[in-house]
Amino acid sequence: MIRRLAAMATIWAVALVAVFVVRAAASGAHTPQVTFADAPPGLYAHDIYHHISATLIGSLDRMPVAWAWSPDGSRLGYVLLDSTDGAYDLLTWRPGIRESVLHVEDMPFGSPPAWSPDSRSIIYVDQRQDLCILALTGGTRCLNVQPAGQPTWSPDGAAVAYLSRVRGGGLLRVAVDSGQITPLFTGIDGVNNPRWSPDGAWIAFSYEPPEDETRHLYIIAASGGEPILLTGQDGWQDQAVWSPDGQRIAYNHYPAVPNSRPDVAVIDLETRAITRVTHHPQTDTDPRWSPDGRSLAFVSDRYDVRPRLHVVPADRLDAVEPLDTPGIAMRLYAYAWRP
Repeated sequence: MIRRLAAMATIWAVALVAVFVVRAAASGAHTPQVTFADAPPGLYAHDIYHHISATLIGSLDRMPVAWAWSPDGSRLGYVLLDSTDGAYDLLTWRPGIRESVLHVEDMPFGSPPAWSPDSRSIIYVDQRQDLCILALTGGTRCLNVQPAGQPTWSPDGAAVAYLSRVRGGGLLRVAVDSGQITPLFTGIDGVNNPRWSPDGAWIAFSYEPPEDETRHLYIIAASGGEPILLTGQDGWQDQAVWSPDGQRIAYNHYPAVPNSRPDVAVIDLETRAITRVTHHPQTDTDPRWSPDGRSLAFVSDRYDVRPRLHVVPADRLDAVEPLDTPGIAMRLYAYAWRP
């Protein structure tokens, strides 16, 4: 009986690995999966409901420094650091196919590939600090907005919001086809992490006013206008992440105490109510919503020197203890949900 159960468990594990590989080829109904890096150097998938992991990309000669799934779930883009010249290799992966896409001389460390909404191209920052769009079918086109950084696509793919790296540059938007630039929040420094809302109407970002020692979250209409302050509490707020329905934003909150470490918080955009998801002396960071909006994940070192992934049900954000996904110990504070 024990052998039979063990055999059945092995068959189930093998079957789930096969499902991981097959379903990575195209989007479709599946249980939530996260992708993370670990040793031996590679990228691995984990089913958070069945607690089974599978190797997606193994036997790499270097540990990936960043990665992201295409919106349609068909490709996984990842970045490797070339230790010989300090440049980066941008690659994509499909089941059975590993593609070398680009050798980039300069790329912000830990910056994942920024896929276009149609999954056909990737925008990146080149060595001139210009924003360039790489089509997977071939060809690269730059937008001539240098020096620029932190590009984020509009949901319809028609525009890109980005930060100007000139002094007082601020937040701008560029039309992908025409190249027309629209200033959104300029003449200032201290803007960080712009993120477009799912409906394309708003852009969230964090901002540290020069006369203040705190960083707060704001939203601004994608068409322009005055920024709206979301978080006014003491401390430091950053890394805004929209929920898929656009009704909430998860973010990192640093308490206003010396040597504080980040917690995870969520703000309801209609009521402005803030929920502290975590209250722990160790690091809780990098919140990300599952594609279906039913879960919120974050990374923590509360139980181990290596960061581990935790998942909280979206309808129980005030749970005292998040639902842990046992067994996932990652090499980096990084992961990606698969669409």
